[in-house]
Amino acid sequence: MDKKMKYTVFIVFATLVSCNQIKQQFSDGESEENNSVEKISETPMEPLETAFEQEHKVKEYLIADFNTDGKKDTLFLSANAEIDDQRRIVWNDAQSWKVYININGEAKNIYAEDIQLGKLELYYDRENNLIYLVENAPYQKKKFKVAPKSNFEVTEIDKAPEMIKFEALTLD
Repeated sequence: MDKKMKYTVFIVFATLVSCNQIKQQFSDGESEENNSVEKISETPMEPLETAFEQEHKVKEYLIADFNTDGKKDTLFLSANAEIDDQRRIVWNDAQSWKVYININGEAKNIYAEDIQLGKLELYYDRENNLIYLVENAPYQKKKFKVAPKSNFEVTEIDKAPEMIKFEALTLD
């Protein structure tokens, strides 16, 4: 192989290696666009296979002993949205939102509503063991309090407490 050919092969090889490194960077979620990958959590529930879990592809969860039985429970916030090839959430004008809890392998539905042009926010007050749901949309501004100690009773409230000190679950 002459010197020009070796140089050409070297340039092609270096270009391929560089392209492969760029591809890895983007697929590992290191780009600015892919920071949302951290928000899309895999659910740890194997025994629960229900229809609403399959249609709601976007989920976040929080683990705590909500019913104070000494065992960890998993609270889910989910939305019926699509995820594109780059693992970004693709929102529609209206989304179906659900909040449900996994207690000992069984699901209890807490909230299920469609929200137009907005989202649902979930806050957990660990100190008082209370869950707050806030509809954040132009025409839907309801607030709810969920009491795990009262069999997860959901009550609509006029005003929610200041949420700064609470743990938050959102899907962005």
